[in-house]
Amino acid sequence: MRSVKGKSYSRITLALDIIRKLDTEYHEVNIIKQQINLYDEMTIIESNETKLECNFDDVPTDENNICLRALDSIREKFNIKKNVLIQIEKRIPAGAGLAGGSSNGATTIMLLNQLWNLGMPKEEMINIGYDIGMDVPYFFLGGTVFDTEGTCKLEELNKLPKMNVLLINPSFHISTREAYQNIDYRNIGKIMAAARMKDCIKQEKIDETLNNMHNDFENVVFPKYNNLEEIKGFLKENKIQALLSGSGSTVFGITPDNQLAEDTYKMAKEMYPLVILTTTI
Repeated sequence: MRSVKGKSYSRITLALDIIRKLDTEYHEVNIIKQQINLYDEMTIIESNETKLECNFDDVPTDENNICLRALDSIREKFNIKKNVLIQIEKRIPAGAGLAGGSSNGATTIMLLNQLWNLGMPKEEMINIGYDIGMDVPYFFLGGTVFDTEGTCKLEELNKLPKMNVLLINPSFHISTREAYQNIDYRNIGKIMAAARMKDCIKQEKIDETLNNMHNDFENVVFPKYNNLEEIKGFLKENKIQALLSGSGSTVFGITPDNQLAEDTYKMAKEMYPLVILTTTI
């Protein structure tokens, strides 16, 4: 049986402004997305029946899994009848604002493109990605990207210099759908940090880039989950720029200072259930 393997990378959101709700089920947002060196390992094997296996019990293995939706999209588009076994060795926490599911969906498309020699260029895979999730297309680009999601605009930016990223997760999930449902539309789209950050990145003003970190979801999530605001406060007290990633539940800190990152990581591991030290890529 033929098989292919690949890494399914995570990302953080350096800036996130919720602009408006669209007539579709989606929102227009302005987000600066940054790839990080935290990844799941995925294997796709031709098989007699289609099946998905994962080492995390809380990840669905039925039709609710985005990887199986990606598989169905590819098979329908190319009129393919073959079955595959999809295996996911997860390291990215689920429901954590780190887009592990979206990354898995994109990686499924890329791996099937290899397995079945489909010859799809990046643009074609991006279009398929939009059909299964607004966060999926980013992962065909990686690096540092300005993304509007619901209005389908992706802009590749200069990659940030390699920095340390400290991820602190309280070991509970936050539903992105629920977070959007709880938005107070009077309190969003006011800061417009992503647009300013995009200009700073283009001008290679790294300090100003980090100073513009902002996430509209903090207004929604922090009042309900007080410990997330406490995590952000812990990182800032240790002189590390910090922000909620996506709709949560992970709070990340980012710094170019290796020693500061290592020292804070050691302290955080004594205080919180899930702490990961990685880097931007």
